[in-house]
Amino acid sequence: MPKIFISYRRADTGPEAGRLRTALVHHFGKEHIFRDKDSIPPGVNWRDEVREALSGDTIVLALIGKTWITGTDASGQRLIDSATSNNRLELETALGARLRTIPVLVEGAEVPNEGDLPDALRALLTINALRLRDDDWDNDSERVVKTLEAMGVRPASGGQQRQGRWLSRPKRWLAAAALVAAVAVAAIAFMPGSQHSAVRVEPGPEPGPAPPPPNDGPNFQIVIDRSETMNSAFGKGTKLDEVKRALVSVLQEKTADTDNLSLREFGGDCSALNTTRLVLPFAPGEDRLARGLDGLTTTRGTSTLVSAIIDATGDFSGRRGSSGIIVISGSYDACKHPNPDALIQERLKRYPGLTLDLRFIGVALTRQEQSMAGELARKTGGTFRNATSPAQLTEAVEHAIVVKTKVGEVQAAVEIINECLAHLNTAVVNHLGANLDYNAANREVSAAEVALNRSVVPAPEPQHPEGVRELLSLARQARDDQQKMLEATKALIAAKQSNDAAAETRARSAYNQLVVAYNSRKDEINALQERLLNSSN
Repeated sequence: MPKIFISYRRADTGPEAGRLRTALVHHFGKEHIFRDKDSIPPGVNWRDEVREALSGDTIVLALIGKTWITGTDASGQRLIDSATSNNRLELETALGARLRTIPVLVEGAEVPNEGDLPDALRALLTINALRLRDDDWDNDSERVVKTLEAMGVRPASGGQQRQGRWLSRPKRWLAAAALVAAVAVAAIAFMPGSQHSAVRVEPGPEPGPAPPPPNDGPNFQIVIDRSETMNSAFGKGTKLDEVKRALVSVLQEKTADTDNLSLREFGGDCSALNTTRLVLPFAPGEDRLARGLDGLTTTRGTSTLVSAIIDATGDFSGRRGSSGIIVISGSYDACKHPNPDALIQERLKRYPGLTLDLRFIGVALTRQEQSMAGELARKTGGTFRNATSPAQLTEAVEHAIVVKTKVGEVQAAVEIINECLAHLNTAVVNHLGANLDYNAANREVSAAEVALNRSVVPAPEPQHPEGVRELLSLARQARDDQQKMLEATKALIAAKQSNDAAAETRARSAYNQLVVAYNSRKDEINALQERLLNSSN
């Protein structure tokens, strides 16, 4: 389901942005609405949060007030011309990513003239605008809601449905319907995949019971070939039968209940639009995914692997933590996409906050197919393995889902821990040495503490392979080392401020010993990660 991003300038349309957010949250639910003031927590990078929010399937409401064109900064430069203006950056990013963007005119503002806008924002002039007026707020906000619904945003489950009085009046209803249609058609120009590529926009899954809410655990989507080739004999059944068995076995025995799982299928006629479909959106629960697998059957047609990967990237919109796409196919893509790796990489560029690990598993591919799949994996930064027996297939699935996921989580955690270490080293070496600067040292310690709190290392579980359990244990010890270094740095600051030479000596000694221990632990982690990633290749 699309997200809604409210782009506004506080000095121009701040109150109206808050009022609109309240109406949208009431109808669609808080989790689907982004406004910087409410959605960005303290202590995080504004640009990173906005960049991530302006990705995937997102609809941008661009609020334009009376001073949007004329507003200036302290130097007299128009804010709309400033490359550092937050509002300008938001809209430039949205239009550059070809997100669906709707101008919303507030309190009597008019559509700007072309000459009043910088080149990067002139695309706004090609889109029909909506209005929000204080003296007709209920009707106008209702039009915004209905427009968003026409573009695929669904009301919150169990939420109150707004029923404006104006809907009972036939002439206004028809006028609104025409407006909604015009906006939806005009906004298609900004739908991801609408131009310059072979990407197709697919219909969403059929409505059904709401899945459990996703959490902060790892996210991975399983993308399965169901073309005719999956009906070929393999092991004790068909390729598709053995894929189901391998997946259910690994999911139930090796994964954690907190993993967010999703399922997509592909296969059919290359000229058709519905060759790939989201079967299950992201949510925790292995049994739920196993039931989804049980319903998969083969279809007529060939492998449409590249289209499936391209469409799968959009399913990760708004996801956090480690992310992976596991593609299992009985043949290579038959649709003859020119430069398929470039198509995939171009799609990923539209989601600047998204990094995906692509993991390809072939089921008894021919040598030529193995060569093409391996080349695609190499060019997109992914991995490829070909299974020629059910046992190899289960091993490949376990490696892709469990081993690579946990290694990725540890890599992400260690990067954050290293960031913490850098702040502490700056505090100890630069600010607590010959040139004392307690304020600067305390700022570095605070930054280190924020970084450390962002690092998450899952606990090893009995169902994990032995090497994975060892890796997770080492990473948790490394995080503990860093926590002790943080406390040692605080103790060092306190000792120096109180002129306690003995305490200062103890704190410095403890800090230095912990640095040595952490570096040794990090070397062990790196070696074990490399061994795990290469063990089954």
